[in-house]
Amino acid sequence: MTAPTPSFVTALLFLLSSISKTANAAEFIVDWKIPVGEGSELGFYDDMKAEVGDTAVFDWKFAHNVFRHPSGNCNESGAIPVGDVTGSSHTFTADDVGEVAFACDVGSHCELGQIVKFTVSAKAVATSAPTTAPVTKEVDAADLVVDWIIPLDGVGPLPARTAKVGETIRFDWDQTEGGEVHNVYVHPNGGCDKTGAIFLGDFSGPTHTFTADDVGEVVFACDVANHCLLGQLMTVTVSGDDTSGSDGSGGSLWTLPLLLVVATIFL
Repeated sequence: MTAPTPSFVTALLFLLSSISKTANAAEFIVDWKIPVGEGSELGFYDDMKAEVGDTAVFDWKFAHNVFRHPSGNCNESGAIPVGDVTGSSHTFTADDVGEVAFACDVGSHCELGQIVKFTVSAKAVATSAPTTAPVTKEVDAADLVVDWIIPLDGVGPLPARTAKVGETIRFDWDQTEGGEVHNVYVHPNGGCDKTGAIFLGDFSGPTHTFTADDVGEVVFACDVANHCLLGQLMTVTVSGDDTSGSDGSGGSLWTLPLLLVVATIFL
């Protein structure tokens, strides 16, 4: 098998280097050569700006190299080698904050204009909006509390419940930032039919207290998007409040004791 050529290896290393960079880092590709201006005048590189974590990559043809020049000009005192093959790169660190000069030290290339300066700044820190406490409201007491969610199977409906006149049902869901978006409606026609739907609330914790008009079945549903069709609905069977004092046979619970009292008086 033919061995990979040096240019192929360089390209592969450059590709791998690019893949490994963080998504937030920038990469500056410098066409590294003796710049040529208009006519026979010498050219020059414009100064560039970068942040810590960004990378400068130097691509060239012919014979060049790259050195960092602490002097900021063509003075080679303390020059730090970056590379002598095309694709040589330097990733800026916190130590580079300020001005960094790169130059070619082949012959008089630097004096002919092959020098570029980067002004490096600290990485900008993304600032988030001031954290504010989530909007809350006092949670009403309830006899029945429902975890108001789309069923995990996406089929539903949610389990049916029973209640009595006078009892209160409350619907709770995750209202924190990034949480769930729901609402609660009463569906008089049952199922997901929204005809005549009665709004209860769109903030976690809406309640409904059952009255005599609710005796029978009451259907609650979420009307956000297709949540109801995904099973976010519930049927509550409501019965009377059983406070009439009846013994269940049609007579008053007080009838027998009263008769005993009357009988005792007349005996």
